[in-house]
Amino acid sequence: MALWNALAPAATVAQLVGADAAGLVSAILQAERGAVYGFVMAGRQAEQFREVQGEIDSYLLIFPMVSHIDVSEAVIQLTVILNVVQ
Repeated sequence: MALWNALAPAATVAQLVGADAAGLVSAILQAERGAVYGFVMAGRQAEQFREVQGEIDSYLLIFPMVSHIDVSEAVIQLTVILNVVQ
């Protein structure tokens, strides 16, 4: 009986290894699907980043003009104040 008790865990381990091989194949297939999905999503994210970068670039091109208008208005207000004081 002692020998049977020692072999029982070995049989269980063998069963687990067999079941684990099927689980391993399943996990590999899921990982493959996940990798393909990640690759596709990375392409979409890259396109979204390009769009955002384009928007940021357009705002950066507009900023100096807006800043110039703001400074010009401040200078005009200062000259009006100085002309009133004189």
